[in-house]
Order: sequence, then structure tokens, then C-alpha cells
Amino acid sequence: MSESAFMQGEQIDALLTLPSIDAQLEQLSVMGCLNSACLVELLAHAESVVRENPGRARNLASICLAAAVQIGPSDLQPRAQYLLAQAHAMRAEFERALEYIDAACRGYAQSGRQAEALRTQVGRILALSELGRHSEAIDVAIQALADAHSAKADDDLIARLNLNLGACYTEIGRPEDALAALAAAETAYVQSRSPLGAGLVSNNRGVLLLSLGRAREAQHAFQFASQQFAAGDDALESAHAIQNSGYAHILLGEHSAGLAELQRASGLLHALDASADQFVALLDLADGYFGLNLFPEAHSVYREADALLAQAGMSRERARALWGLGASLAAQSYFVDAEIALRQSAELFREAGNLPALIHVMLEEALLLAARRQLPQAIAAARDALALIGERDLPLQAAQAHVRLASWLEPDAGARAHLESARRLAERLALPQLRQQVLAESGLAAMRAGELNAAEAAFTEAVALAERQRAALAQKRMRTAFFSNKSLAYDGLVKLLAQRDGADIRRAFDMSERAKSRTLIDQMSELTDRSRGRGASSEADLRLRALQVRLNECYGALFSGDAEDDAQLAAMQARALALEQDISRLQLQSSVLGSNPDAFGTPLPFERVVQALPARTALLSYYIAGDDILAFVHTADSQGSPPHLVRTGSAAGVAQLLKQLTRQWDRFEHEAQFIARHRAQLERTARGVLANLYDALIRPVEELLHGDSGAEIDVIVLPHGLLHQVPFHALFDGARYWIERATISFAPSATAMALCQQRAPAPGARALVFGVADARIPAVDDEARAIARLLAQPEPQLGDDAGRARFLAEAPGCSVIHLACHGLFRADNPMFSSLKLSDGWLSAANVAALDLGGARVTLSACESGRTQASGGDELLGLTHAFLSAGARSLVVSLWLVHDTTTATLMASYYGQLNAGETPARALRQAQLALKAAWPHPYYWAPFILVGQR
Repeated sequence: MSESAFMQGEQIDALLTLPSIDAQLEQLSVMGCLNSACLVELLAHAESVVRENPGRARNLASICLAAAVQIGPSDLQPRAQYLLAQAHAMRAEFERALEYIDAACRGYAQSGRQAEALRTQVGRILALSELGRHSEAIDVAIQALADAHSAKADDDLIARLNLNLGACYTEIGRPEDALAALAAAETAYVQSRSPLGAGLVSNNRGVLLLSLGRAREAQHAFQFASQQFAAGDDALESAHAIQNSGYAHILLGEHSAGLAELQRASGLLHALDASADQFVALLDLADGYFGLNLFPEAHSVYREADALLAQAGMSRERARALWGLGASLAAQSYFVDAEIALRQSAELFREAGNLPALIHVMLEEALLLAARRQLPQAIAAARDALALIGERDLPLQAAQAHVRLASWLEPDAGARAHLESARRLAERLALPQLRQQVLAESGLAAMRAGELNAAEAAFTEAVALAERQRAALAQKRMRTAFFSNKSLAYDGLVKLLAQRDGADIRRAFDMSERAKSRTLIDQMSELTDRSRGRGASSEADLRLRALQVRLNECYGALFSGDAEDDAQLAAMQARALALEQDISRLQLQSSVLGSNPDAFGTPLPFERVVQALPARTALLSYYIAGDDILAFVHTADSQGSPPHLVRTGSAAGVAQLLKQLTRQWDRFEHEAQFIARHRAQLERTARGVLANLYDALIRPVEELLHGDSGAEIDVIVLPHGLLHQVPFHALFDGARYWIERATISFAPSATAMALCQQRAPAPGARALVFGVADARIPAVDDEARAIARLLAQPEPQLGDDAGRARFLAEAPGCSVIHLACHGLFRADNPMFSSLKLSDGWLSAANVAALDLGGARVTLSACESGRTQASGGDELLGLTHAFLSAGARSLVVSLWLVHDTTTATLMASYYGQLNAGETPARALRQAQLALKAAWPHPYYWAPFILVGQR
């Protein structure tokens, strides 16, 4: 029977659908195909599809092997066994693959087919290497090459043996031996005139170059390999080259391009059913997330990969997964779990003899020790890693060791020598992230040495490098995370310029703006194309909606109070976290595959900021650099002068005071009877803390703001870092709260302030008022009805009518939005901070996707204004979401609010607005009125105005 009639016909599909080998053999017999000739054709077809569909090839090879056993002695048996080994290896079943390789080798040897027996060693080397048994794999390769040369084997076999030997040498850090093996493979492939071989050599050479940190050279090698594979129509190797190229992009700081290529490769590998390669692609994706500081997402992917690799017995790649898992856990301050994962990784790499990877893990362990404030141990661990490198050509590991020692050691303890070594290596490797680190550390070292011009040059170049990398990122989540560890150069440059005067103070202010809320500014600049991706629902959209429905159900169960015990509550929390991570990953993947990065907003220079300030309004902008708190002050009578710069309190001291304040707010939430008995004493205690905060933050700039007369002022406060938690209006000067002397509003940055001031009101006068009451906040319905009356609106949406779908549909186009409900701030995942509506939770991420252009928004809910200030001072949470969605002003709370007093405050606020007051003055008057009846700041001070005054 011909191949065209059988192998490519419908009978083969029908044969594979039969339920058992016995049934399949019987069908072959009925068809007259249970003979060597037909089985040869069937096996040839299986071999032709193994790289495209290893599952199909494995099933066909199993049929051929069983048939060959049944019809008697045949050279088909070892051939089928070796094909089964290939299929199992592609599906990450390497122990099973070795069993079939052993059987195939014996079968060929017994039938006197020594060349074929020798060829099975190619697969043996690969399987052993994937199992982390590198020394054994090298021994097999060396022996097989000796036998091949003795037997005058064909060039293709010699090339493949050398190719796999080179890969093993790369894994254990022997680059010279790896290059020699690859050169021998290349020579053999030239003799055999194999385009595929040229691609394989180039791809493996690229992997070796990557291990040496030479990412740009590696990328060229992968591009050449990809061209060769495309010409040879080899889908599997094409996927490998694309995957490797993606990883090179990430090392080069080209994250969006790298993640896009990794996802493309993953899709190809999935279609090919190549499980082992899919697992490695998963690790590469996790590394990409980690490089962007997307630690929760990286942790999620590493954890998934670790489970798959452990099941597959792929110890080499599992060690890598554990390394990444430990690093991502440490970055999230889960130090105990991080230590366990890193120790396991080090043990696996040590057993495999993989010295380069082991040194990486040792340096990660050193970083963990430093994070745990065990600096002497961290220094010792980094020195151990450096000693292990010795004279070996491991420039990336050496550079990382030198950078860490330079940052941890005192200048007179060799820090400058380590920094100089790191600088030389960074120039050699040309990796942007490494160079940015070295430049920032160089700036600090020069500053300490009094070499201010050199420090300024290093900091300036580090900032420029970070911003060039940021400009290539396709999605706001990536930009935010990327900046989370780039503040060192910005801080250094601000502090350096702040030591001078005049124009340099203005430059210091401008630099502080470049380090604040950049992603929020991008969104607020109205440059982002909000219509992108709003066409027909894609598969990703549908998956996202399904995940969000499940998450909403999980939140409902989690916050219903129905958990029977702590174990059940912990399980619910873990389930919610897993769903949030799945949603974040899917959103990242969808954005990476978009065509172009979002447009960018530009931080405004000081002169433009001053032009945007409302008349007779002072600007008080803070910046924290290390432990120093700097305050830039511009007053209404400053005209064209640069801002005043004042050093205020200590960041560590303010942090301690904020902890004291938080403890008192917590008592109001949980100790009602105690509060009722000791309210006056508690107010005195709170005043003491608020007075200390005033002394640290306002007293040093008091005269600049209020003048000699102590006159009342209008002021916009721009906090930074932990200062976003400070209730500035409630700070106490020893006689009065600051709100009694100032009308205070807030903004995330000067540029954000200016953009809010420029926003026009939403057209029309349509208002949306929601109230979602329950037993804990029974006054909410009355509050919502009162607000609706003051707004001259129809009845508010209450109870079941105040649902997510209605809000998402009706909020766009409203000029006023008032939400009275429960609020939840998520410090661990702030963009999942939410407002509880009648049918579920409205998250910050849901809000950020809306167009609320020009709306005045009030969130009468607990902690609606709390934010998590990440690196780059991105205020992730509901405030970020509503401002990025287009709100011009936002009234939000900094802590858990009191139900009754909040209703009173809100009615007074809207009454003041109706009387013609601006939002900032209306909120001040409402708070002062409430203070007269409820003097403790807990009751009258939780709400602040952010945005347009």
C-alpha cells in the first residue's frame, strides 16, 4: 500500500482513534498492512512528524513497535524505540526516553548495526543533560565521538555529537571547550552541506554567548539561526531560535520585544506539543517578568514551572526555576521561603556541576542576607562567589559580585576598587541594566569623594539610560514596575543639585518631578489610545472576563465573614491571590502582543508648573532621598524666582510617627467601648503625634508659607513616598490644626496637579449617586439620599440597583460621581483595591479602564485614598485609577471612616459646594464644622481632596 493511499489518508486517523494497541494491530491485519513493508512506511511517516506533533509520532511508533514484535525479528524494533525516545524527550519524559534509547541501542548492536547504535547516543546526551547529569552526558559524548571517528561515521553524526557536547560544556561553565566543540560541529556540518546544521551551530553558539553576557552578539547568532531554520521549514528549531532571541532582547533591556518573542515561541511550542521546550519557555517568561520587577507575576510563573519541571524530573531547569522562585520571593520580603528555594537551587546546581549558575545563586543568597540586614554575612557570601569565579571567564557573575560589594562596603574598605572592576566589565558586556546600576553606584561614590562633576555626569547618564529603557515598554504596569528600583540615580542627582542654588535648585525640582508618578502622568496626559482593543472580544478578553467573575465570587466569600476557621480563611485568600496573579499575567500578555507602546506624557518644568498654579496658591512639594526629606516651596509672591529648598525631618523619624498614628486609628476601629470612655485622652495623644509630624514637616517651612503674620493660605501639597500617608491638614502646631490656618489640597506630583487644573468639567450636570448599606454602615442610604437631593438629581441608586454593571455603564459622561459603600485597600496588590457594590467589587483596575473625563468624584468609603507608593512614586490604588480615568478632582479617605460622621461631613461638603465654594474650601468648611462636634481627628480628618481645587 502506498504512502499516499495509507500514510496520508483517512485510515491513519481512524487507526489512531482505536482504543487499544490490540485493536490497532487487528485493524492493520484486516487492512493487510501487518507486514514489514507497510510498517516501514508507517514508521517513516511517524519520523516525519515527530518535530511537529510528538504525541502523534509516539502513538504511531508504539503501534509499529508492537507490530514489529508480533511479526517476528525485525530491524524495525530499535528504530521504533528510538523514535519513541525522541517523542518522550520532547514531552519532558526523559527517564522514559532513556529506557527506549537503551533498548534501541541494544537492538541495533545485536543486529550488527553499529552506526545506528552509535547514533542513539545523540539522544542519550540530550536526555542526560536535561536531567542535570552533565558529567555523565559529557563522558557519553566523548566516548561516542571516539567511536564515531574510529568507525568513520558520517559527518552529520559527528556534528550532532559535538553540538550536544558543546551544549553540556556551556551548562557547566567551560566556554573554551564549548567553543571548540561547536567549531568541530560546524566543520562537520560544512562537510555535509547542511543548512539546518549551520542553524543549529549558530543557535547553540548564541546560547553560549548569552551565558557570557554577550547578548548583542548572541542575538545576531539567533537571527542567523532563525533564517536557516525558516529556509529548512523546521518549526521546532525556529521556535527555539525565536525563544532564545526573546531572552537576548530581555538581557539587552528591550523587554517588550523580548516578551513578545517569548510568547510567540511559546505559542509555536504549544502547537508542536513540545512540553519540555514549553517548560523552558515558561522559565524564560518568568525571567522576563523578573527583569521588569514584576515580582508577583514572576513568582507565579516560576512556581508553575517548578511544579511541571519537578514532575518531569528536569533537574537542570528545575534548579533554574527554584533560583528564580527564591529571588522573586526575596524581592517581596518572603525571606524564609526565599532562603529555602535558593538553598534547593544551589544544591541542584552543585550536584550537576553547573558552576556559573551556582555562582548566580550564591550572589542571590548574598542579596537576601543584605535584605535581612545581615550585611557582614552578605559581604562574606559575595566574596565567596568572587573567589569561586577566580580566573574563570564569567564576566556577568563577576560584574554582579563587584557591584554588590561596591554598594555594601565602606569607601576605605575597597568599595572603589570593586566599582572600577564592575565598570570595566559593564563596558565589556554592554547590558543596560548592569550599566545603569554601575553608573548609579559610581555617582554615589563620586559624591562621597567630593567629586561633584563626576557624580553629576554619572547620575545624569544613569537617569537617561533608565528612561530610554522605559520608553520601549509597551504597558503601564511594566513601566511602573520597571522604575521600582531605579530611584538611586534620581535621588543622587536631586541631592547633588540641592546643594547648590539658583538655577540648580530649579533643576533639582525638575528632576524630582521626573521621579514621581510617571505612569500616572502618561495616563493623565490623554495620550493613551483608550479605544485600542475595544473591538470584537478576543479569546484573551473572554478569559479575562471569566477570571474576573471567579475573582468576584471569591471576594464575596472572602469578605462575607463566613469562613469557619483560620485555615479556611487562608485558603480563600490564597485562591483570591492566585486569581489576581492569573489576571495580571493575562493582562500583561495581551498588552505585550499589542502593536505599539502607549504614548508618553512629559513631566512639566518648574516654569510651566508655576503657570498652572491657581492664583494666590502656594506649592509645597516634598522629595525623599535616602533619609533626607527635601521640601520645595513656591509662594504666590515668588514670581519668577526658583523655588525655595528646605531640608525638613528624617524619613525614618516620620515613619515611626506614622506607625503611632496608625495604631490609634486601629483602636477606633476595634475598641469602641474603650474609645467611648477615653476619647479626650486619645485626642491629646493624637495631638502629640500630629504635633511631632508638624515639627518635622511644616515647621521648617512655616515662615516661607505663612510669612511673619501667620496669615491663612491656600496650599497644594505634593507628598512623596511614605508622606502620602500623612494627613497634613490635621497636623498640629501646638495651638491649632493646620486646617485652621490653611486650605489644603493634594496632588501626586506637580505635573499631575497641572493636568487636573487644566481639565474641563464634564459636559452637562448629570450625577451618579450610589449607596450600598449593610449592618456595619447603615447610614449610607440616608447619606446617598441627602447627596442626591443636594445635587437636584433623581433618586440615588441604592441596594441591588447599585451594581457594577450599572456603574460601568453610567459613570462615563457624568459630571459628579458619589459612591458611598465599603472600601478595601490592598497593600499587597493595590490595583485590586476595590469598592463593594451590590453585586460585587469594583477594582481600581476596572476603574482605570473607564473614561470619566472631567468628573468630580467622591469616594465615601474606608481607605479609598490609601495608596501604595512604589518605586518612581507611583500611587497604585483607587486614587491612581480615578485620576488616570479622567477625574478632575477626587475626595478620598486615608483610613477607616466612621459611618455617622461621614454622612454628616458629606452633606455639609455638598452644601458648601451649592453655596459656591470651591471643592477645596468646601471640604475644609465641612471638616471644621464636624470638628466642632467631633474633635478627635479620627472623625473629621480622614478625607482629603486630590486634584483640581
